[in-house]
Amino acid sequence: MGVELKDVLIQFRQDVEFCEYFVGHNVKFDKYVIEAECLRSGLAKPFVKKGKYDTMVMGRSVMKRKFFKLQELAKQTMPQSQFENIEFHDAEQDVYVTAALFSALHKAGIKY
Repeated sequence: MGVELKDVLIQFRQDVEFCEYFVGHNVKFDKYVIEAECLRSGLAKPFVKKGKYDTMVMGRSVMKRKFFKLQELAKQTMPQSQFENIEFHDAEQDVYVTAALFSALHKAGIKY
């Protein structure tokens, strides 16, 4: 038996309430999906007054194109050994990869 979406969204809002920023890959898409579901559930938007860092936007100078997958950016910018056992499209592992990419891009001076 699953959990009601509204309960998940309430917990998510509580988890991000005190965050100043959020980081992700193609966050614009995820942000709109989450906000739409919050509105359907009668909840306030969770990302108001929060900054964002998007590894897709940050990686455009590396990839030389506008759209690309998280996996493609990882393979282009990080040592292969760091990702050889990663199962992409697994939420927990995608978080790990996104955090590693954000850190590497930020340290390389690539800003959002």
